[in-house]
Order: sequence, then C-alpha cells, then structure tokens
Amino acid sequence: MKNAYVFPGQGSQFVGMGADYFDRFPELVHIADTILGYSIAELCLEDPHKKLNNTSYTQPALYTVNALAYAAKLEDGAQRPDVVAGHSLGEYNALLAAGAFDFATGLKLVKKRGELMSQADQGGMLAVLGIDIHLVNKILDGLDSSKIQVANLNSARQTILSGDTAALNSAFSVFEQAGAKVVPLKVSAAFHSSYMAEARTQFEFYLRGFQFRELEIPVIANLTADFYPTSRFENYLADQITGAVRWHDTILSLLSAGFDNIEEVGPGVVLTKMINIIRDDLAKETPIVEPAPKSDNLLFMYGGQGFHYVRMGHELYEQNPVFREQMKICDQIAQEKLNISIAHEFYEKDPDEVDLEDILLTHPAIYSFGYCLTKTLEAQGITPAAVMGYSLGEYVAATIAGSLDLTDALTLVCEQARLLKTHATNGSMLAVLTDISDFEACASDYEGGTVSCINYNDNFIISGDRAAIIKIKKRLAERDILSLLLPVAHSFHSHQIDTIKSPFNEFAEGISVAEPKLKIYSPAKAGRVTTIDKNHLWDSIRETVDFHSTAENLKKDNDYRFVDLSPTASLASFLERSFGKSDKHHYAVNQFGNNAETMKKLISGLSD
Repeated sequence: MKNAYVFPGQGSQFVGMGADYFDRFPELVHIADTILGYSIAELCLEDPHKKLNNTSYTQPALYTVNALAYAAKLEDGAQRPDVVAGHSLGEYNALLAAGAFDFATGLKLVKKRGELMSQADQGGMLAVLGIDIHLVNKILDGLDSSKIQVANLNSARQTILSGDTAALNSAFSVFEQAGAKVVPLKVSAAFHSSYMAEARTQFEFYLRGFQFRELEIPVIANLTADFYPTSRFENYLADQITGAVRWHDTILSLLSAGFDNIEEVGPGVVLTKMINIIRDDLAKETPIVEPAPKSDNLLFMYGGQGFHYVRMGHELYEQNPVFREQMKICDQIAQEKLNISIAHEFYEKDPDEVDLEDILLTHPAIYSFGYCLTKTLEAQGITPAAVMGYSLGEYVAATIAGSLDLTDALTLVCEQARLLKTHATNGSMLAVLTDISDFEACASDYEGGTVSCINYNDNFIISGDRAAIIKIKKRLAERDILSLLLPVAHSFHSHQIDTIKSPFNEFAEGISVAEPKLKIYSPAKAGRVTTIDKNHLWDSIRETVDFHSTAENLKKDNDYRFVDLSPTASLASFLERSFGKSDKHHYAVNQFGNNAETMKKLISGLSD
C-alpha cells in the first residue's frame, strides 16, 4: 500500500499540543529555543502570554510540533512515506520530510514567514461553506469584485476567500442568499492573496540566503496540486504566500494516484476531517470543481513564431499565481537546456534590450506562453475537448492532449531552436495582405519566396532567404500591397530549414510519445490527426500551415467554441475574417494590455 503523510497548517494549533514530544527530543527543542529566543514548550503547553494564536508565534510552533511528531513516527518504526504534502505552513514540514533542508533551516524560514505575514494588516478572510467553488466563482464574477480572491479550496464545499474587508462584508449576504454558511475568520490580513505581495517580495529576498537540497521524496505543492521540481524550487516558497492553497485538488491527486492511506502528522485532525469529506464526496460522485458548461465543445488554439512581442503575459505573470508558477517551471527547463531565462528576458529586462528574433529565447517562450495559459484556465475548471496548434503551437497542442509531457516537449522545442540557430539562419517571413491567388498570378513578384501559411483568403505568409524576402516586400509595395515582416530570423515551412531535419529527427527518437487523449487538429495536415510521432512533429514546422482550410472543415463538421491562447489573439481574428464575428470565437489575451481583465472575461464567458 502506498502511504502519504500530510502536515497541518495554521488553524490546527491548540494549547497543550506536542505534550508527548518535547521531553522525547530535547536536542531539537533546544535548537528551536535558541533560534526563536523563547521556550517553544512553554508556548505550546501553557501559552502564558496568550501568543499562540499570533501568526508570528503560531507558525514556528506548528512547524516544530509537526516536525517532532514526524520524528516520533520514524523513531517508532514507521516507514518513510512515498509522498508528502502540507497545508499552507505544513508544506514546510513536507519539505523537511523530503530532505529539502534540516530542522533548523526550516524553522528559520518559518519564523521569518510568520513575522512577515503577521506584519501585513490589509484585508480579511471569509470561510464559505456548503456551496461548491464553481458557484463561488460565479458569484464573484457577478459581484465584479477584483478585491476578493480564492485563498484556500479545502474541500468540495469549503472555500476560503481573502480580500478587501469592505468587499468581503458586501459579499457576505450574497453568499448567504446562495445557500452558503459564511464565517468571518479571525486573522490579521488577507493571507494567500495579492494583499500579501509585500510579504512575498521580502520573503523572496530572504530565501536568497539559503541553499536547498534535492528532494528525496515527492512533494505535492499547494500552488499547483502537482509535484514540486526536485531542485531549484525556491520560487514555490515565495509564491505560496500570495497563491491559493489547492488542498482539495491535492487530495484528489493523491487518491487518483492510489494513495489510499493518507495520514495526518501533527496536532489535531483538521486535515483528516477534510480528507474524509473529500472521500465521501467522491463516493457520492459529487465533483468538487464542476467543469465549465459546454467544456465538451471547447477547442483550444495555440500560436507559433511571429505571434510574440515584448513583455507578452507580463500582467498575468505579476498577478496570476498559477500562470506565474507554471511559467517558472517552464523557465527552469529552458534555463537547463539553453541557459536562457524566459522570465528575465520578457518580464525583468529592459524591453529595448530584448532580441525578438533570437530563436533561443522566442521558441521556448511561445511554447511556454500557450502552456501556461492552458494551466491557468484548467485551474478554473475550464478544459478543452480538442486542441489545434499553429506551427510551433502544435507542440503545445500535443502536450495538452497528453501525447507529450511538458519536459519532453519543451526539451524538443529547445533543441529545435538550437539546431535552427546553428544550421538555418538568414531566413525571414513576410505576412502579405492580399488574396492568396496573387501569389500565382504575379509569381515574379514573389521570386525566392514560398507560401508557408494561409491564414484566410486575404492573408498569407511567405518564407525565404532574408534578402529575397526584402526584395519581395519592395515589389509588393510598388503595387500598394501591404506586407509586414515578422520578428522571425528563420524560414519556417520552407526548404530553407531542411538542413536540420536529420539531426532533429534523430533527437526526437529519444522522446516518448503517447496516444492523444483529446482530439488534435493540425493545420499542417488540414484536419484531424490521431497519432503524434516524430514525422508529425517535423511536419508541424516544415509543411504549409493551412489554417483557413482546417478551420473551414471544423466549422462544417463540428460545433466547437474556439479559444485562442496565442499571445496576440490573431487566430481568433483569422476566424472572424473568414467567417464573420461569432460568440463562438474567444481569446485570452492580446498585445494591447489589460490581460488580467480579458482573462477574467474569458473565464466568465466560458462558464456561462
């Protein structure tokens, strides 16, 4: 039987906790007293100064008692767990059990975390009980309040909200009218929300003074309800302060992976009760997060080279913890493979210094952008029934469909970028805004160019040698035909990149590919593909992208709602140019800013 240990967080403390452990582990208690500057046993057993419920004292106390309880289990002969997780503060005990740091280091981190969080004095928190998160989100959308955020999703019908005190007070009666029991929490601030941004920033700086060991046991993160990376996970600890605790999703992940024996290690039974509720809901087939209605007809679309721009997704990276967390995971992979940081280049560096034609940067960045947007929607219960990628976007589509895992897909994208940078330079791509028939009717004007993409009747892209493309643009301008050079230094979808085919295919041989779990549509094949292999992965960047015909066939034979997850909303625009405006054409972001608001509108629209 596979065993999981879970560690409780704030709210599980009580006077008398740890009574069985303080005398048993005097060395650890002495370390705690020395670091904290007071008697941890006195605080936990007697609390003479009534400080146990003060965040700056609660967090070190719970961390210590959790750690002693775990040490006692091991000393009593219990096996080390197969996986660990913790609720908020308890995640530090999970990391301690996994070998990320020693007891003293963890206590120093928790002490600082508690101090910073206790200094925050903005906002409050509400427990909303008895209605599921889908209804909670719909109510929040109806209130149109950006001042309230989900802080904890504890079980199917227990959601904790953080936010502005006045906004929470206004929402109180609305939730009650929807059938919820609403309980104000006695806290000093809006924990696990953007109101803790200053604490997060200071804690991130504090973390730079520590080094962490590779994890020896898998740890499930509150932020993602997925596994921590085995190393370089400092950003998780900082982001956890402002990010939501996805406890329900964490337990569902454990149960679905066969961890039937989930044991709470620490004071009280708060987590045990939550876990039992989640088990009961599963037995009754009561979902915790209802998928958005009509999610069975959503088709997610992903863009390719030429769709990128400086600071794309910056607002989401700053404000959305899921997007930021997923981007940091992608960034870590890109750094390992290409020694380049997507986050630094797009979100921290002076925009004037970013080279948008550097394939080593843009290739992994474009892939990561589509992937992170998808994970952001998934966190809201919005999932696709089908996917379609445009050129490089086919790699994102294959990942979301389950044919490639994230690491393999992004590794392949990085290697492709390296090969292009080395063996297929001096290319260019030109968007031409005239009828596609002009390419054959005036062939001499297009000498040296190849049709690489057909977006709609009056918009196509040609690829070729940079010098030839410049000449084509000049000839078209003489006929008053508008054209636009794309920020791309390689001639995708043309013979100019054939130089990398052999080494690319050889590298792709080492990538594991599975059968897709979703329907995949490929503009390189002008229709649906049922198998992903190295040949398809090559064809995705080599063969002509016929987006127009693919979309036309989909419109005829299916009733999809199209969701553009490219950085520019160009794919949704292509659809409207071909088929007119429609309430079935959606996009997440564009290059004109205010992306947090456009994402909010998208989520609301897809949930209606």
